[in-house]
Amino acid sequence: MQTSTYTTLIKSADIDTETEKLISAYAALFGRVERKLYASLCADKMSANERKSHFVSKYQISGRQYNAILCTLTGKLDSKRELDKLYQSEKKERIEAVSGTISRLQSQAEMLSKTGGAPSEIQKIRFKAHQKSRYRAKLTEQLEKIAGNTGKIPVMCFGSKKLFDKQFFLKENNLKNHNEWLEEWQSARSSQFMVLGSKDETCGNQGAQLYVDDQGEFRLSLRLPDALGGGRAELSGFDFSYGKSNVLAACAENERRRAANVKELTRSSPWVPDRKTGELRPQTKNEVLASYGQPLTMRFMRHKFGWTLAVTVEEPVPEAITGSYENGCLGVDVNADHLAVCVATPDGNKKHVEDIPCPASAKGLSTGQRMAMIGDAVKRIVEIAKQNNVGVGIEKLDFSRKKQALKETADKRHRTMLSAFAYNMVISLIERRCYREGLPCKAVNPAMTSVIGMFKYHSTQNTTHQAAAQVIARRTLGLKHDRIRFSVPHNVGTQLCSARSKTVSIDGGPLQRWGKVKAIVKKYAALFKQPEKTGPPVPLMVNEHKLQPVSLA
Repeated sequence: MQTSTYTTLIKSADIDTETEKLISAYAALFGRVERKLYASLCADKMSANERKSHFVSKYQISGRQYNAILCTLTGKLDSKRELDKLYQSEKKERIEAVSGTISRLQSQAEMLSKTGGAPSEIQKIRFKAHQKSRYRAKLTEQLEKIAGNTGKIPVMCFGSKKLFDKQFFLKENNLKNHNEWLEEWQSARSSQFMVLGSKDETCGNQGAQLYVDDQGEFRLSLRLPDALGGGRAELSGFDFSYGKSNVLAACAENERRRAANVKELTRSSPWVPDRKTGELRPQTKNEVLASYGQPLTMRFMRHKFGWTLAVTVEEPVPEAITGSYENGCLGVDVNADHLAVCVATPDGNKKHVEDIPCPASAKGLSTGQRMAMIGDAVKRIVEIAKQNNVGVGIEKLDFSRKKQALKETADKRHRTMLSAFAYNMVISLIERRCYREGLPCKAVNPAMTSVIGMFKYHSTQNTTHQAAAQVIARRTLGLKHDRIRFSVPHNVGTQLCSARSKTVSIDGGPLQRWGKVKAIVKKYAALFKQPEKTGPPVPLMVNEHKLQPVSLA
């Protein structure tokens, strides 16, 4: 089961002045308690229960509201820790890349000095190497700083450091005075709050109850903290333009739980063994209603036209499965400007190939435009899979490591393409869409798919990317023994394998991926174009995860 979040806008025109003040006060209280809680985590030595009791009594909030604040803060801290790990890995990769560039520049300068190169050119190269050395020293300092914070509670700036720094440059940021900045700063620090849901609470949420009235319209009853006088704030006049059916289904499920006859269900339910004594006992209320209801967690975020309401629901498992790997697999090879698709039969043979335009890295596009284009491409993939009644196979590849060394990449066009590449977005949308349509979707290791596809399945009828998609489909089906045989001398095979082994791994730089291999293939093009021979000996073979020259008797 997967969770999805759907948003709607509650316009200011639909909120009366008093309710607007109460919601703003709720957000301000939530932000203030969150900052106090962060300070307590950093300084106080209280236990978790003592801290909860202290904050509930001091700030007059409920235990459920405290849990929501703690959950939000914990999420921010965990995110900061993960970012620190990513930054640490990024600095190491950049230091390694810069060190390689410095060595190359120094070797180039020495070679020019020995061969009588122009002094101005030598000086230019040495100056560039010097600047790279300064950059490496800066990266090393940053890495040591990040490493020194390991194990500590991350430093947080509530309201964002960018906005905090604006107070020192009021004129440059079109701010009249410090009071105007202060108003913007306080607004940013009290711009949202979360209300935690639970399936055993009325309407799936004790603090914000979403339901459908007799006229079929959504209504929300927001419970206010005791610090604001208690009571409830009623909201209406909003709707969900996307995901409405899932939100309605969640509300109906919570109504089903509320209307359930607990006594009758307990009487008709079988007894269960007690965890401690092992004796049979009747089921408790929560055990009887375990399959009833759904938690609805809500988040309010300030918007220039009112408040954005985000509702998180659990999507039900599709009733019917529309595809199966027994009928074959649709493999997807993700590229910066298109998705290469290949439908393979159960025995791994090509059935259908297609290139679907998907300019995920196109410059000048907004996030919404890029998402719309990716969504259309993913929709087409699902249509092809349903037409052929097959499952979907995707590659599981992390482009973040490639992005880390982009500054040391010589090709500016490639840097731009890869830095804007929404790879994770494409993969996520494919997985979620397949779930909704009842299509099985599996991610496989993409190692060697390009080289196997280029050497074994590339032809005039399909491109190298479509060939890679076929390898992904075969790998998803469990056909892992792709073999390629060439009648080339052993020394040629060794050169090819040596070049590819340094560049085929996921850790390799973006420009290294094909350069050396293409150079060798081009040099010995006549040998590689010869027909494949099946008789012994076989000098070169490609297996699932390795490319190495072998000799078979």
